[in-house]
Amino acid sequence: MCSGDLIYQGLLNGFQGETFGGPAPPQPDASIQQVAAGVQQLLDCMVAKGYAISATVDQVQPASGSSSRSSSAGPGGSFTVTVNGPCNLWALNALKSRNSRVINAYDVMVVAAWLRAGGRSASHEVELLDSGLTERWTVV
Repeated sequence: MCSGDLIYQGLLNGFQGETFGGPAPPQPDASIQQVAAGVQQLLDCMVAKGYAISATVDQVQPASGSSSRSSSAGPGGSFTVTVNGPCNLWALNALKSRNSRVINAYDVMVVAAWLRAGGRSASHEVELLDSGLTERWTVV
């Protein structure tokens, strides 16, 4: 089990007597708009407990031709996540300055775990900014 899976399970089911209200995994046929709304719920849980100052999902776009896809695979698309003031910003910058291929962006790990829990696969690109990070997600 990956770190993101463990964190997501804690957000979903609670941890050491604390509940977080994490969203259930997305349905396999969820639209990209529903997926993005679920990601926002997930990020809201993390922000409420102090992970970051803010986190927003925007630029939600269905995949071109997604209406012709099989409904069993669920329509794909993309969205952007912007995280401001994550608690691990120093560590993210330290890893970047060392040209590390590892990134300890816990929100990325949790979003990926949430998507996997719903049977969805995704790729992402992360851009580190002075005050946070921007992630571009592509969901299939």
